[in-house]
Amino acid sequence: MAFLGIGQAQLADALFATTLATDDNVINGTSPNQRRQLALPFLDLSASAGGSAEVEIISETTSDPDSQCIFPRHWLARLGGRQLSSLRMISISGDSMVPLLEHDDTVMLDCSQTRPSPLGIFILDEGVGIVAKRIEIIPNTNPQMLRIVLENSAYSSYQRRIDEVHIVGRVVLFTRGL
Repeated sequence: MAFLGIGQAQLADALFATTLATDDNVINGTSPNQRRQLALPFLDLSASAGGSAEVEIISETTSDPDSQCIFPRHWLARLGGRQLSSLRMISISGDSMVPLLEHDDTVMLDCSQTRPSPLGIFILDEGVGIVAKRIEIIPNTNPQMLRIVLENSAYSSYQRRIDEVHIVGRVVLFTRGL
């Protein structure tokens, strides 16, 4: 379908050209389909309720095709105004976020969103490892405090000073096998 003589594919290519021009994860294949795809790094670690290896997720990139998830660029655009170069994929382990996130779910993480407002599910480094938790700012606290909520009622929610927690990024999507 064309609008004002401009085809949908041509319009989409123009729209994403500026967004992804500096993105190292763009697939630069020879087919038109490859140029419309984006490879997101899949990090070889899990966010859990327990300890995990400390890692600098924000700067980690990979060119290994076995460590990437391929998405159509137009589909990623539906996620809203995200910095596509800041998206990463990571696995979930443990049961502290059940029923929302389950063991072996895969989440898409936006590493450009490190402010806990509005509340949401975030990947955090609390000093004991990488974890996935719902966090929110507790108003009128000095020093500023965060409420860290676990979805599973078998676990208790807790509080931390905001300077005790490194927010790696916001979970913007999850996938689950059948």
